[in-house]
Order: sequence, then structure tokens, then C-alpha cells
Amino acid sequence: MPNTIIVDTTINQAYVNNVNNWPTTIQGDGITTLTVTIDSIIFTGPSNNYYFIIASDHITIDGTVNSITFSGMTSYIGLVFNGTTPEDSYNNININNLKIINDINNLSTLANYAGWITQQLFGIGADDYSNIVNNCIIDSTATINGDECGGIAGAESELTINNCTNNATISGLQAGGLFGGNSYGQGSTNFNNGIISGINAGGIVGGFNADVNIDYSVNTGVIGGTGAGGIFGDLSSGNAYGVTNSGPINAFGAGGIYGTLSSGTATDCVSIAIINGVEAGGIYGTGCFGEAINSYSIGTIGGTGAGGIFGSAGVGISKSSYSTGTIVGYYSGGIFGTQSTGSASNSYSTGPIEGNYSGGIFGGYSSGADTTSCYSLGNINGIGAGGIFGGYSNGCNSNRCYITGIIGGTGAGGMFGGMFRGFSNGNSLDSTISTTITGTNAGGFFGQTCSGIAQNCIFNGVIKGNGSGGIYGADSIDALVENSTNNANIEGTNAGGFFGYNNTYSDYAIHSTNNGNITGINTGGFYPQNSTGNAYNSVNNGNIITAGAGGFFGQSSGGTANTCYNTGNISESSGGIFGQSSGGTANTCYNTGNISESSGGIFGQFSTGTAINCYSN
Repeated sequence: MPNTIIVDTTINQAYVNNVNNWPTTIQGDGITTLTVTIDSIIFTGPSNNYYFIIASDHITIDGTVNSITFSGMTSYIGLVFNGTTPEDSYNNININNLKIINDINNLSTLANYAGWITQQLFGIGADDYSNIVNNCIIDSTATINGDECGGIAGAESELTINNCTNNATISGLQAGGLFGGNSYGQGSTNFNNGIISGINAGGIVGGFNADVNIDYSVNTGVIGGTGAGGIFGDLSSGNAYGVTNSGPINAFGAGGIYGTLSSGTATDCVSIAIINGVEAGGIYGTGCFGEAINSYSIGTIGGTGAGGIFGSAGVGISKSSYSTGTIVGYYSGGIFGTQSTGSASNSYSTGPIEGNYSGGIFGGYSSGADTTSCYSLGNINGIGAGGIFGGYSNGCNSNRCYITGIIGGTGAGGMFGGMFRGFSNGNSLDSTISTTITGTNAGGFFGQTCSGIAQNCIFNGVIKGNGSGGIYGADSIDALVENSTNNANIEGTNAGGFFGYNNTYSDYAIHSTNNGNITGINTGGFYPQNSTGNAYNSVNNGNIITAGAGGFFGQSSGGTANTCYNTGNISESSGGIFGQSSGGTANTCYNTGNISESSGGIFGQFSTGTAINCYSN
């Protein structure tokens, strides 16, 4: 019959070789601790009966850093069994100082849902995670191959794992370096150095609804499994505190700490790895809805649609978090990846924004996302890129945000990248930008072909890009500027203090002021040439230096100015409200600026527009 241990015992190779001893039951009095000490031993298959059955509380299994080698065992179920229901699980079971090795000349494999040290459902229902595994090592030979397997604990277990290390490759679906899938518990000061190649697997905790809290732990293993995480696998709800990932994030939708679709909170966590995976994230993988607090990523964000903190489709929350890596991938973001709908506050990025349609905070194609008191410092060089939101984003809001980087990308924007859409949903509120716009058709706040609302916004700097605008880039549609100010000199051809080239009749500037001097060819204090937009209750104080320009509209424009006035000096053939050859309408407007030869207080030379209740001093 299998043996029962009732007193302190040492397990040596002679004990192992007696097949009648297995499986071995360990049963103490349930009050005092019964200790089983393990020498260096080898279990040789094909039998899978080499395991211990826990039959009482207060049992310790201690390897004193000795090794257990498994040889030729197929679908091994785990070293220690501790119940399958709350009724037959025991408390205060401690397993310490074991090293698990796999015989490379006669390899063993794990069964699905198993762990090398504890079996599936170990400690289920035990008191306050009172069962503890401490200071154990999984050797690189002991591959974690089965579905939802764990290097230490099998799936659906409840326990604490501290000071343990996994060095083995994690190849099983939703497997974990220490905890198996769908587990519960906690862990501290653990390490994973093994390659994470399993789909939705985790370096420390397996996937599939695992609820394990992890602190002060580290992953260095390469994250290669689709949807995998450096610490947690997919669908994880456990929290991470003080956790670090340095393993390169190479797989689609993977995360430096959390795998895909996870919801845990990451506090004071760090990813220092390059993010190469498509739609991957430095902390969270794709589709996550967790909360990142005081966390950061410093690796280059190279994957298409990737994010420094959240991967694609992130619906989570970023608080006081940041990224410093260069944002290279198309549609990628410094905090959130592409197609995200989350929110960010007091968060920022410092890396250059090089990827087309990428963003300093949110990647391209984001929808309904919100930012408050966020900023980006990197130069914005990607086509259609944005300092806060990437291109093609929709219905997003930016409140009290700013950038400092040069806006150099074609169609780029300080807040919103190009192709931004969404009537009255794309809002930039109470924000100030101080920079230089050099990109063609770019905008200080909104990039090319944008619609939205800019309220209480200020642009300082210089507008040099052809077709660019201090607030909106070229081709704006249904765009509103309200209670805003441009202080930048307007130097670019076809540029405007508020709107870029080729704006439409549905664009409006209300209660706004231009203080920038107008020096560029075919420029205007509010709108450049050929404009059809509207200006209400607004002021131009900038000097109109370029011939043919206008304080509000550049030459050949047909827009409407209502209750507006100009105080700037007016150069040759220019106009205080409209530039030369314009046909727009000025209603209740006036000019107090000095008028040069052939210029006009309201309309420039050769204009055919209509002036109603207007005058010029």
C-alpha cells in the first residue's frame, strides 16, 4: 500500500525507488507543523504516481535547495495534491527551497492544467491564501507546455508564491511561469526569465480569468505569444504593484505586464522593453480596461498601432503615467495604441512622434477618448500625426493639454492628427501651445481635414508651414474656434492665424483674437486666401505686412465677418478685414489701423464684397 507519513521525514532516493510508497500521504496532527525534507532525487517514468497527498493542516515540504529531476514522465500532474474542493483542501501548507529539473535526455511533460510542484486546484478555498510556496526555482529544462499549466502551481489554485523564479519556456496556451491559468492568490519578489511563447500566456501568472495580485516582480523573458503578458496572461484581473518588464514585446496584442483583455490595476510599474508587436502595449496588451497609475514605458514604440502603456483598443485609464520611447509605428500612441477609447489624466510622452497618424497620448483611429492635463514634448514629424491624438480619431476630447515639439509632419496637429472627424465631439479646451508649425497643411491644435471645437485655446510661436493654421490645418470642416487667441506670426504661404488653406463656409471663429503679424504670401489673420469661413465678434491686432493680405481673410475670399474689427496697420493693397480681390460680406465691422496707399480699412484693392454698417478711421 502507499505509505503515510505521520512524523518528520526525509525523502531520499531509496525512498523514491520503492514504488509501493507512491503516492505518499502526509498527515500530521493538524496543530503542530510536520516537516518533510527532500534530498536531491530523481523521479523516473512512465509512472505518474510520484506525488504527495496532503491530509492535514500545518505541513512543510522543504527541499533545502535540493533538486527534483523528472525523467521520462508524460503528462505529469504535479508533485503535491491538496484537494479539489474547499471541503478537502488544507491550510498552512508550506513548500520551500525546491529546484525542478527536467532530464534533457529523457524529457518529461506536464499534463494540461498541471504544475510541476502543485497540482490543479491546489488549496482551493483555503484560508487567506495561507498555503505558501517560497524560494523555488523552475530550471530552463522544465518547459511549461500544457494548457493553463504553471511552472509551480497548476490551474485554478489558491495560494501565495514568493521569491520564486521560472527559467523555463512557457509554451502552453494561457500557461504561467509560476501560477497556472484561472488561479487566485498573491505573489511577491518573483522572477520570470523564460521565453513566453504560449498564446495568452503570462510570465508569472497564466491567463483565463486569473485573479492574482503580484508585487515587486520582474519579467525578462521575450514575450512572443499572441496576446501574452510579461507578468499576467490574458483576461487577468489581478493587480500589479512595483512590477517591471524588460523582455522585448514582440507578439501581436501582447503586453509588457498584462496580456490581452485584462482588467487589473498597475501601480508604479515599469516597462523598459522595445515594443515591436503589432497593437501591443508596454504595460497592457490589446483590449485591456485596467488602470495604470504612476507607471511608465521607456522602450521604442515600433509596432503598428502599439502603445507605450496600453495596446490597441484600450478602454482603460492612465493616471500620472508616461512613455519616453520614440513613437515609430503607424497609428501608435505614447500611452494608448490605435482604436482606443480610454482616458488619460496627468500623463505624457517625451519621445519624437515619427509614425504616420500616430499620437503622443492616443494612437490613430481612437474614438470617444478623453485627455485632461496631458502633454507631449517630442517633435511631431509623422504624416497626420498629433501631439495628443493620432490621425483619423473621432469624438475625442482634450482638456488643459499642451505640446512643445515642433509640428513638422504634413497635415499634423498639435493636439489632433490629420483626418480628425466628428461634429462638436473633437474638443480642445483651455489649452495653450507654444511651438513652431513647419509642416504643410498642419495645425497648431488640429491637423488637416479636421472638424471640432477649440475653446479657450492659445497658440504661441510661429506659423511657417504652407497651408497651415494656428488652430486648424488645411481642409477644415465644421470647425469652431471660440474665445481663443493666436499670438504667432503668420509666415507660411496660404496660412492663417486660426485656419489653414481651403477651409469651408461651415467654419467659424467667435470671440477670438489674432495678435500675430501677417507676413506670409496669401495669408490672413484668421483665414488665408480663397476662404469662405465666418468670423464673429473677433479682433485682429496683428500688423498686415504682406501686400494683398487681410486682417481676417486673405485675398480672393468670400466669407462673412460680423461685428469684427482690425487695429493692425494695413500694407499696400491689403484690407483691415478682407484682403484684395475679395467678395465676402462685412457687417458692423470697423478698422482703426493705419492704412497704406491702395489699401482699404475693410476691403483690400479690387474687392467686390459688401460692407454693411462698417467704417474705418
